[in-house]
Amino acid sequence: MAVKLARIAEEELEPPHRIACLTYNNECVSEIRKRLVAVGVRLEERFYLGTVHSFCLSEIVRPFARLAGLRLPSPVRVAPEHIQEKCMQAAINRFGRGQDVAWFRPEIDCYRRTHLNRDRPDWRGEDSSLASIIEEYERLLRADGFVDFDDMVLLAVQILEKHHVARRAVSAKYPTIAVDEYQDLGLPLHRIVELLCFQSASRLFAVGDPDQSIYGFTGARPEMLLELSRRIGVTPVRLKKNYRSGQSILAAAEVALGESRGYTGEKKDVGRLEARQCIGGIEEQCSAAIREIVPALMRLHPGLRLGNVAILYPSKKEGEYLAEACRASSVPFVRNDRGSPYSRTRLIRWLEDAAAWVAGRTLMTPRWEDLLDRWVSLCGHGGRLEHQKAIALRQRVARFLWRNRMPGMPLCEWIAVLIEGFEAELSEMKLNAPDDVASLVGLKELALNGFLQGCTVLGFAFAGGSPDTLNLLTLHSSKGLEFEVVVMVGLDEGVIPRYKASARGVAEARRLFYVGLTRAMRHVVFVYSGFTVDQWGRKHRNGPSRFVRELLGRSLVEVRRD
Repeated sequence: MAVKLARIAEEELEPPHRIACLTYNNECVSEIRKRLVAVGVRLEERFYLGTVHSFCLSEIVRPFARLAGLRLPSPVRVAPEHIQEKCMQAAINRFGRGQDVAWFRPEIDCYRRTHLNRDRPDWRGEDSSLASIIEEYERLLRADGFVDFDDMVLLAVQILEKHHVARRAVSAKYPTIAVDEYQDLGLPLHRIVELLCFQSASRLFAVGDPDQSIYGFTGARPEMLLELSRRIGVTPVRLKKNYRSGQSILAAAEVALGESRGYTGEKKDVGRLEARQCIGGIEEQCSAAIREIVPALMRLHPGLRLGNVAILYPSKKEGEYLAEACRASSVPFVRNDRGSPYSRTRLIRWLEDAAAWVAGRTLMTPRWEDLLDRWVSLCGHGGRLEHQKAIALRQRVARFLWRNRMPGMPLCEWIAVLIEGFEAELSEMKLNAPDDVASLVGLKELALNGFLQGCTVLGFAFAGGSPDTLNLLTLHSSKGLEFEVVVMVGLDEGVIPRYKASARGVAEARRLFYVGLTRAMRHVVFVYSGFTVDQWGRKHRNGPSRFVRELLGRSLVEVRRD
């Protein structure tokens, strides 16, 4: 994808046209950015690179809300998470369901994302109570002067459907729209693609894999990518060569899917798979992964570094056990799940890379120009700033980085200087990306009084990952990434798939297992106990995950037991 987009930018793009490159989350954005920068692309000049939500807000909702007659707060502000939860809980309470918002929210979100036209009978006909809760939630948000992330996309669909001027203007600015991980982006994005690329003039370049659709709980539907590939005027290109994994891993992946895909590997290393049973339960699995399995893998593969090893797990519970085991064994790690001590928002990822540049980390230092471009993009909320303002911002952030290029400087002081120097920009950012600014303030507090107390800029530079830092990720967070070696823990029946999962739930769990397995280039270790423990302390001895059992039944995996 990176090479294709670089060629389009170099050979076909004429200013002021730009390429919109959209994907599901900030992790995927970060990975695409690295690949584009690696092939020499200047992103700020030619690309909009971001999530679907940010694109909809900055390029569709803000410019055309007044044209569309939408009654939105002015300025349009994105609600922080705690405001969203407050309004949603109030709406739930009013209409009598009584559930806690954390439990009920996935159902609400999925209903909003899969019912785009509220004039249709099925908006209320399918679940009138749920429709009432959603309408009340949105009313309360507006009364507080906010929109939320789903609003950004749903309002963008509404604007593009009803106003051809908006469609033509967006297509004129973005004659090429590239979408990565298409299978995860759901019905609203699919409709936006139809409006811009089939009812207007933008060209579409979409990349996806229905076998890796793992966000069904958000309304994603893998069949939409297949539907897109069958449309008149679309040229599907099916990729059969896998340049990442060894042939043994690819063979196991087809068994895991339950279907043949005919993938062939290009690597000489055929790959290796093994399974290990830890009879003491999930805590023992996590402890063994850190104290025994990872050190054994490092010895087995000379030259392997921790930064090329990932431990993948189903939920933040396993992440807690793994982080505790890392600290007990003095293993440096970076963690990416909801239990992480601080949220790695776009702003925090920029800060990590800026710290890496300050610290002079040779192997990981980001390009200087990319650092400046990203800061301008953050302050411009993904859109393009007026030329002179962008130049001034680049100069100011360059001065900040050079004047504070002190690896031994306390992290709390370094962040304080940044906040003081860019107070106006951060205030504006708070309207558009409140969670980004909240994460920066929270990080400063952690550096003052929390677990990062005493941390220097150099120490923080390694917090974002390095060649010698172990990667801890949920299976969902691992999408789009690759590692030499992968260890998967928590692979017990009742966890993946979940106990009493529906047929659709089992199918999605199968794809999630496939995603984890195919992150590995050379070696995969499956770790299980053979039982789970419920909230009342009862053991359920259901064996390893059925997906592991299928591989064991085909003799594709070496087995070890404690």
